[in-house]
Amino acid sequence: PPKAALPPIGGVVDDEDLPPLGAGAFLPARDRVELQVGRSTTVPHRLELPRRGTPLDLYVLVDTSISMKDDLPEVSRDLLRLIDRLLAQGVDVRVGLGEFKGQESTIAYRRVQGVGPEVEDFRSALAGLNALPADRLMRPAAPGSAGRNVARTLAQCAVVWGVTLVLLPALLLIVDRHFHLPRLASPGQLGIAAALFVAFSALNLWTGLTLATRGEGTPLPLEAPRHLVISGPYAWVRNPMAVAGLGQGMAVALAFGSWLLMAYVVAGGLLWNFGLRPPEERDLLARFGAEYEQYRRTIRCWIPALRPYRAASRTAAVACAMTLEESGISR
Repeated sequence: PPKAALPPIGGVVDDEDLPPLGAGAFLPARDRVELQVGRSTTVPHRLELPRRGTPLDLYVLVDTSISMKDDLPEVSRDLLRLIDRLLAQGVDVRVGLGEFKGQESTIAYRRVQGVGPEVEDFRSALAGLNALPADRLMRPAAPGSAGRNVARTLAQCAVVWGVTLVLLPALLLIVDRHFHLPRLASPGQLGIAAALFVAFSALNLWTGLTLATRGEGTPLPLEAPRHLVISGPYAWVRNPMAVAGLGQGMAVALAFGSWLLMAYVVAGGLLWNFGLRPPEERDLLARFGAEYEQYRRTIRCWIPALRPYRAASRTAAVACAMTLEESGISR
């Protein structure tokens, strides 16, 4: 409808009373857009708020259909910047989140989080929205104690080790022996294998405990750390859990002298690098933005750094921004 036909803020829309917005304004208050299939447009809106502390309920509906797979990380970062700006301006913001997938899913719309004051929960819920099926495995862990995270991490390690280092190798060894495949043999290989297994197992446990205590999560993608972890083993290599797992597998292959098990380890590394790593890094980039991008540019994925990673200090930037009046220094 034409601009003149739009109801004023605080008026009536579709026989429903709208509460007055007070000293602020959301312009335009109501608009209507009709598009042909395949076309898009942008409708700018402006939110004007009074300078005093103001309550604001904000519900965000995010399109997570496949067509948004390349834009969703940027949309998520923009939304988080918007929330941060509102909080910085003293707005008492309460946020909620919904997901729209259209005809790609049996459930076109899903309410992810109701409107509430917990902004950190909104951040976690937003990070859990992904357009690609593999990306939907990446979800931050629910808030919990360090003891709970440690217990769940140890349980996950026990299950993963049992499947990848015991069950699957045992099945492959049956195939290996049945077909009399060439053996991997070298002097002292059993002792070397034992030492490697202990070392890489220690790295695996160190990594998991770091994720549980500092990241407030677990190694499982469905319970991923709530905070970016760049200390401990992550200060030296970007994916110490994958490095440790592959090292354990190589130790098992060496202990049994099996080239088939060694090929199994290589296949696992390729699967992780090209299948699991990309969605994990997209999730980290969407949640942590420039902080993770800087870390990713500095620390390599597989080869340890010569020096531990140190996040850039913000002290200098804050000091440069301080004026004489703000510091209270007289001229």
